[in-house]
Amino acid sequence: MAGKSTYKKLNELKNRLLDYKHPATVQELAEFMDCNTRTIFRHLNTLEIENCGLKKTKDSPYRYYLLPTQPKRP
Repeated sequence: MAGKSTYKKLNELKNRLLDYKHPATVQELAEFMDCNTRTIFRHLNTLEIENCGLKKTKDSPYRYYLLPTQPKRP
């Protein structure tokens, strides 16, 4: 059986990050996704480029979450 596509991995990561009341560190996300931290940084970069509401806290280490955006009405 083939592995998950990048699209599915990004969606899985997005679903985890939508829990904005519990932001996650890169290490926590790597454990959740069962991959290394460098892969998480690449995925976070992709999400940032998508402009899907990726935010990070000012904590050390940074914690990441997605803030759902509402479409603006004219």
